[in-house]
Amino acid sequence: MAYGISPWVTASVQSALLAAAAASLRHGGLFYCSYNTYPGWLACSSFKQLLALELPTAKPGALGHCFHESASLLNQLLGEESQPSPLGSALPGLRRELQSLQFALVDYLCGEFANPGWSPLYVLEMLARCATHQFSFLGSVTYSESFIELLPPPLRELAIPEIRPAARELLIDLATNKRFRIDILTRWNVRLTQQEWGQRLASLSFQLVLPQREWLPTPRDTLHFRATFGDIQGDLKAYGPVITAVSDAPASMGSLLSSSQQTQGELVVMLALLLEAGCIGFDRGAAGAKSTPLVQRLNQVLLDRMQEGHSYTQLALPAVASALPFSILEALIDKGLQDRLEEPMLSSCVLLWLKELGVQLLSQDNQVITEPQAQIDKIQTIAATFIATKQPLLKRLGGLPAATPLNPPRSCRSRSKAPAPRAA
Repeated sequence: MAYGISPWVTASVQSALLAAAAASLRHGGLFYCSYNTYPGWLACSSFKQLLALELPTAKPGALGHCFHESASLLNQLLGEESQPSPLGSALPGLRRELQSLQFALVDYLCGEFANPGWSPLYVLEMLARCATHQFSFLGSVTYSESFIELLPPPLRELAIPEIRPAARELLIDLATNKRFRIDILTRWNVRLTQQEWGQRLASLSFQLVLPQREWLPTPRDTLHFRATFGDIQGDLKAYGPVITAVSDAPASMGSLLSSSQQTQGELVVMLALLLEAGCIGFDRGAAGAKSTPLVQRLNQVLLDRMQEGHSYTQLALPAVASALPFSILEALIDKGLQDRLEEPMLSSCVLLWLKELGVQLLSQDNQVITEPQAQIDKIQTIAATFIATKQPLLKRLGGLPAATPLNPPRSCRSRSKAPAPRAA
């Protein structure tokens, strides 16, 4: 596995990485590789060039200033929104990307931009480099990207006739302005037969992750999936039996085929979309139960670190071999609940801890919330959702850390202060 490595290192290091992966895998072994790609990163390459002027003269501890100064300068070069410069007209989405950097963590910005090896690649370039080490492209880790029929009709008609896998991927990347790929490659060229494919699918089992009330639309006649290829609609009459089948207990592929009345190919697409949306997960059975104590200890460490201001963003779910998005704000809410704090003390303490950590609350439109009552309202809303949904979900899927002795009710206690402002 090489997640977020290959385009951030120099060419020689990248070559060594691919060589090490090839030497570690037998015939048919899988290589998981993610990387920034063009054309999606073309606009931000201008930011990287300006940043390269600032970094050599940056003082220790002042990297954050370099990022913000470079972003501010480039934003001015774009001109006004009502009267953009030639650059602003050519790259209309760049202004929004620069705004997103305002609240990005400095450690993320350093990893993404502040190294000489940073070099996004078109998919053809990356696959060619992998081919020199006898790797063949197998598919995307992103479920929906494995099904070309999910492309909008005009793009689908262009991509389907292209029989060369790499060329087809390039067409799709160009059409969707792709900026990040997560590919699975195989050592040598290995393909499953239809029979082998069916046997592998038959061994899979699934269970519900999110309760239906949390994601089914109103009116409940159409499902909407946000995918790389755009918004995809699903008929609830077709998806309903599948959702019902996994609601009470894990269900195998064979049982789902019987209950859904779909063909195997249709069912695979439906399950892929539900998996990508986080509505269902792969049931790990006994393996999940065996790993639960270890995963719970890991999650407790992650919660402790988040409460100290560290930028971890996930908790593990051993029952479904997946992870749940989790924020510093939610970790602090969990801490308050462990301390048996109730409203209004809970939200007041969480707000105090956020301020000590330098974490700012954002509204739905990514604006900093400065009014105290609005800050409290935001925390109370997140806390109510956390108590109603995330806590039960973590418990049901084995991710909730083992109960610790409850602290006596008390007023807010100071948290360790983090150095840089962040957003929640």
